[in-house]
Amino acid sequence: MNKYVTTIGNFDGVHLGHQAILRLIKEKAKKYKCHSKLITFNPYPFEYFDSTKLRISSDYDKDNILDSMGIDSRVYCEFNEHFKDLSAEEFFNGYLRTDSICIVVGKDFRFGKDRQSGISDLRKFCDKSSIEFYVFEDFLVESERVSSSQIRLLLKNSEFKKVKALLGRSYKISGKVNTGMKVGRTIQTPTANVQIDDQQFCFSGVFLCKAALKNKTYYGIANFGPKPSFDDYKHSLEVNLFNFNDNIYGEILTVEFLHKIREQIKFSSIDDLKSQIKNDQELAKDLIKNYE
Repeated sequence: MNKYVTTIGNFDGVHLGHQAILRLIKEKAKKYKCHSKLITFNPYPFEYFDSTKLRISSDYDKDNILDSMGIDSRVYCEFNEHFKDLSAEEFFNGYLRTDSICIVVGKDFRFGKDRQSGISDLRKFCDKSSIEFYVFEDFLVESERVSSSQIRLLLKNSEFKKVKALLGRSYKISGKVNTGMKVGRTIQTPTANVQIDDQQFCFSGVFLCKAALKNKTYYGIANFGPKPSFDDYKHSLEVNLFNFNDNIYGEILTVEFLHKIREQIKFSSIDDLKSQIKNDQELAKDLIKNYE
């Protein structure tokens, strides 16, 4: 049986703090001549409980970032009725005890039914099983703790430069372009509908964006969130690329958010929507010079 240095958590956004934990488990795995492992969740616990907390990253982007980190093994626990009722001891015995020689978690880690157990409980379990236990302290940027909660707030406020400083990279969402509802055609504004698996994200609006496709980049407008004018309240990502008319169904589009233009509005008529989109495009094109 393979042995692992293991960490556990949502790792939503895979920010600089998460990256530091992942580097640490890789270093410890090298020291112990074993493998590194991340145990994470899909859906996230907060999504299962339908809380007001919403996600930062798509599954597609999270997987790509984790791939780049070189973690040997990833376990996705389906957070369901059975999983949420596991006691702390059942979780430890079922997911950690048999193959972990070291466990690394952040200091706010909670586990077990109703999040009843924490660091001291996990330490006791590890001591009984002769597993090294390590608590990762806060990761700081300019004396402030990096957290997913902080990044969610910054995204909600469209502070993308600050988000970049905490992620260690520009905030982007990637996905396959699918056919969508072809709403753009009805308003003479062709859009690429980026697949985001019906997931709910922590911000929305209309944005100037820069999109990458096949090693080329294009500026455009991203409509991210519900489409109230069409009574469609699922979160979606639709991108109108400037000076672009190619068929890109099935291609992967990576969308970087640069500047918020406005909130989403429910328009009383299609003509009003068309007029607003024209204004949005003009404003976005005027803003491009700030990002070249």
